[in-house]
Amino acid sequence: MRWLLFLLRVAFICNLFFIACVIFRYKDVIEEQSLKGFIIVVGWLIAPILTVTLNVLFLVFYFQKKASLTFIPNWLIVFNIIVQLAQLIIIPL
Repeated sequence: MRWLLFLLRVAFICNLFFIACVIFRYKDVIEEQSLKGFIIVVGWLIAPILTVTLNVLFLVFYFQKKASLTFIPNWLIVFNIIVQLAQLIIIPL
């Protein structure tokens, strides 16, 4: 189950890139186009897919109660859920 913790940490980093993308919509912070393109791809494409998938997996494991999920920090789960709600509001479906 350590793979879930690892993927949740990857989703955390991707969600930080998503927040950076939201900032990019209103203010041009980074001038280098290659770095900006990387942040946009990770933030707008990978972050929503990874966040939804991992939150669903976490809920499945939580309700099955087959494995102990105490090794996953609560702040990580709360952050991913809050950012997922923001993604559902900000990204048009």
